[in-house]
Amino acid sequence: YTFWQNTVYDFSTNGVAASALTIQDAMNSLYLSTARNRDVVDLIVADNTYFGYYWKSLQAIQRIMDEKMASAGFSTLKFMNADVVYDGGFQGTAPSAHMYFLNTDYVKLRPHRDRNMVPLNPDRFSTNQDAMVKLFGWAGNMTISNRSLQGVMVA
Repeated sequence: YTFWQNTVYDFSTNGVAASALTIQDAMNSLYLSTARNRDVVDLIVADNTYFGYYWKSLQAIQRIMDEKMASAGFSTLKFMNADVVYDGGFQGTAPSAHMYFLNTDYVKLRPHRDRNMVPLNPDRFSTNQDAMVKLFGWAGNMTISNRSLQGVMVA
């Protein structure tokens, strides 16, 4: 169903090359297309490339007011009211050239009612130690109840 699909901003479809000069326009467009009144994106997860483009786009207007804060560095950035974080670095798991715009009000972790950190029997005993291992089982799904308010930016 097309009404249920998430919004996609594709640089190649829009005829724009992804760079530090174009990333904010793309983010503006995707942010506005995933907003519904005050119901807006509150978390943006980016790979190294897109996070780097966004970071570079902000450095020209950067103003340091507190010497201690500047020396501490910044682990997240903001875009509107959304935290912009990177799932990257060495062996990051975000796909290359992707930025996800998430409205976490609609993302839920739903554990199974019979398998939510339930101890599994029997206990495991070590043969060469005075120790016991207790196994716990968990099962569940991460679900989204409104995909149309989620977005992804790709190259």
